[in-house]
Amino acid sequence: MEGILMSEPAGFWRRLGANLLDGVLFLIVGIIISLLINDRFVNTEPYVNVLSFLYTLLLPVFWSGFTVGKRMLGIRITKKDGRNVSFGNMFMRTFMAGILYALPILISFIIIAFTADDAVVELLFGYDSAIGDGGDMVGVLVPLLIGLGLSGILLLISALMIGVRNDKRSIHDFIAGTVVVYGQGTETR
Repeated sequence: MEGILMSEPAGFWRRLGANLLDGVLFLIVGIIISLLINDRFVNTEPYVNVLSFLYTLLLPVFWSGFTVGKRMLGIRITKKDGRNVSFGNMFMRTFMAGILYALPILISFIIIAFTADDAVVELLFGYDSAIGDGGDMVGVLVPLLIGLGLSGILLLISALMIGVRNDKRSIHDFIAGTVVVYGQGTETR
């Protein structure tokens, strides 16, 4: 383990700041992609989502745990033992965490698509549901609020874990076996 720089775990605000910086980066990337593809600003969300996923998944593997936002704020993702993250760690952290936090909302959308009136589905989601069977607005709001609530609770639990735990690890850090630390890691592969 020669060359490993063990550091203090990074707290909530530093991690949030790094994520916000990465978000601004992807907003700019989205605008540039939109202008390059269409010569005007249009919705580039699908492109940006794929690029964001790949950025979050791959950049820390090749850049010693850093994203641009994390590098700017002096924090990085490492394995629990301080070694550099692997593709497997980052896949678990990125993909599984996305599923964990988004799954309740996704399930609520599926419930809505199968139960809501076609006009409500079209109004909310912008497409015509050929499978709706005449539900009403309550049939849309209840699953949507439950899905948003469950996702919010999981995000709040993760934020609280970062805030109160000594190791500052969130749910997705436990899933992946990672920790976010201060420092400029020096481990070589």
